[in-house]
Amino acid sequence: MIIFVGPQGSGKSTQIQLLEAWLLSAGLKVKKVHIMNNQIFAYVFERLAISLGRYDYWTYSSGERVKKIDITYEERVRDFWLILQIVSVVLSILLRVYPSMLTKDVIIAERYVPDSMIHLHVIARVLRAKSKMILNWIDRLSHFIPKGALIVFLSADYDTLKRRYQIRGTPIEPELYVTRYMRLYRRLLERMKGPYIDTSKTDTMTTFEIIKNAVVSSERATFLKGAG
Repeated sequence: MIIFVGPQGSGKSTQIQLLEAWLLSAGLKVKKVHIMNNQIFAYVFERLAISLGRYDYWTYSSGERVKKIDITYEERVRDFWLILQIVSVVLSILLRVYPSMLTKDVIIAERYVPDSMIHLHVIARVLRAKSKMILNWIDRLSHFIPKGALIVFLSADYDTLKRRYQIRGTPIEPELYVTRYMRLYRRLLERMKGPYIDTSKTDTMTTFEIIKNAVVSSERATFLKGAG
């Protein structure tokens, strides 16, 4: 499994497309999955809470305001929300990833478990969640990262992310969230294998060459030796 993580606008989708094409050209079967937080159960709960007036606004750097669930008002609701997020991530993995692992496809996962862990830890800190059980459950999501998986962390400075999103016409996540996100990711990746690439300092093809070399040299990737 090859896992791509990083903030929105860091270049994950572009590099995934390049990697998929390269692996297919080598005659390999490839399965792409996009696993992140806020899957079906958590989404339904969020929509229900917003419809009941339990929401706040998330203001993007562009000035756009988007309704987000306000779960700061009661501790047990905060805990329930986090549990729903964890359960949703686990179910998505079991239903969408594990069948492909059984068929031995090369899986390219966008965001996946590392991203969910970081997102949930950021949210837990913002909400001042104190339940050690829930925080422990978040950490235990790491068990769903297969041994030998390669994690590719793409990053970029905030000004670069803003420019890219202006070109795409979509809002960027708030700077405080992105800063916390990247800080926690760096700590997480210190314990895991994989390259950290600042895409604001490398062009698209240079980034791809770094990723390709990391894939070829990674554990369990001997079938790619000499793929070119």
